[in-house]
Order: sequence, then C-alpha cells, then structure tokens
Amino acid sequence: MFAAQGYARASGRLGVCVVTSGPGATNLVTGIADAMSDSIPILCITGNVATRWLGRNAFQEGDIVSIVRPITKLARQVDNAAEIVTAMRVAAATALSGRPGPVLLDFPKDIQQARLAPDVSSACDSSRRVIAIAPALPDALGADVCAQLAGLLAGSHRPVIYASGGIIATGQRELLTRLAETLNCPVVLTLMGLGAMDPAHPLYLGPLGMHGAWCANVAVNQADLVLALGVRFDDRVIGGPEAFARDANIVHIDLDQRELGKNRSVRLGLHADLRKALPMLLHLARPMATDA
Repeated sequence: MFAAQGYARASGRLGVCVVTSGPGATNLVTGIADAMSDSIPILCITGNVATRWLGRNAFQEGDIVSIVRPITKLARQVDNAAEIVTAMRVAAATALSGRPGPVLLDFPKDIQQARLAPDVSSACDSSRRVIAIAPALPDALGADVCAQLAGLLAGSHRPVIYASGGIIATGQRELLTRLAETLNCPVVLTLMGLGAMDPAHPLYLGPLGMHGAWCANVAVNQADLVLALGVRFDDRVIGGPEAFARDANIVHIDLDQRELGKNRSVRLGLHADLRKALPMLLHLARPMATDA
C-alpha cells in the first residue's frame, strides 16, 4: 500500500495495490486513511470469499467495503463479472478526479473466476473514456474576488505564503516561486508540501508547525496576510486555531470546498484549482511589486 502511495506521489499517476481477502484487506486500512488525508490517488483491489459465502462468517471473510467507506472516495463490491471493466474505469477516474484520493473495489472469488460469453466480453468497451463526477469549479475568479485579492495584497506589508501538497499535485512549483519572488515574501511549507520550492531559495523559511522551523512559525504568526495555497490547516501545523496567524488576513485557496473555513476561519476562502488561481494571483501581485 505504501509503495503504491510512493509511486502515485512520485509519478502523479494512479497507484494500485492488490491484496487477498480478510486480513489482507484489513491490513490496508491505515494506508487508505493516510491516502485520504493526504489526497493520494490509490486504487485498492481486494479479494473476498465466494458470493454464496458472503455474510456467513466464512474463512477470512471481511466486509471491507463497509470498513473503508468513510475513508475512501468510492468503495464497492463488484457482484457481476460483466461489470468489472466499467467498475475499474469508474474507480480509477474517481481516484484521480477533483481532489485525488483512494478508492476500493472488492471482488468475491467466484466473480474473479467467472468466464464471460464472447458477446458480453466484446460489449465491454475498454477504449471509452470515463469521467468521474467531481464538484463543479468556477471557470475563473470573479471580478469581485479579484478586487478583494488586489486590496488585500495592496494593504499588506508582511505577507507570507503557506503552501502544501496542492502545489505539488497541480504541478505549480515554478509558479509558486515566481509569486514569492514577485511579492518578495517568504514561503513556508507543510510536510506534504516539501519539495514545492527549492530549499536553497532565499525566500524559503522551512517547514511550518509543531516539528517545523522556528523562523517559519514566527513569520506566519507575525504576518498581516497569509496566502494559504492547497492546505488543510492541520492541527499539527496551526496548533490552536484561534492563535494561528492571529493578526493576519488569511486567503485560503483549495480544490476541496469542504476545507474552506473548516479548521480556521479565513478572510477569503476560494474554491478553485491552483492551476487557474495562481496565475491570477501572480497577475494581481505584479502591480504591487512595481509600486514597491
């Protein structure tokens, strides 16, 4: 499981792991919970006892779908061999769409061993593209939002960028550095964000939080504007929410709307893809740099 996570994080592609039933499936739980928290796209394939033995406490039977449903984007048992191709494609698309995360498909033994008639097999169109349903995102930041952002940037004297894994997942390392250089402001990263900026860059202060760098924590807590990019305000990073960046205006940009204001109230929460939001931020930041 953790090898699949490593592959997914290093490649940006879907990680896959395959395990047997019962204890093989339950051994995945910690890794699945971790992938869900860290937004890592993983497809978990588990075996199970034959369909006729389900619910009878058969040897190494486990209701893995019920166990992992709260910590996956999708968890289902495939009970018809004719649905295997579609189920696999939908699961992969779901893991990769929107905010990435883990999915699980459970296959009873008889479904694994089933033989499909030629006409059924040919009906499984493996070339058809499957797009999972993901929460809709605004096409662009509206004029009113841009005006608010411009006002916050213009009124800031001690801005800090607080970034995490969202920068890496969206491939925005270069733009993050350009934004920091344009604003001439420091950057702090979470554990999931390490690697989003060259550690030798003079504007990089190090990791933030309980086990982070002293200067990174001081900078954030003395900032008057915090640009929180693709972060989830984890308790090990912010400590007590009421004390974190107490005197700062916080702008939080995230792909997952549920994260906005969840752990820390913010001045401006933007439900947006960083691939669209960062270029707009950079565009708004350039006049501030010219004025300075």
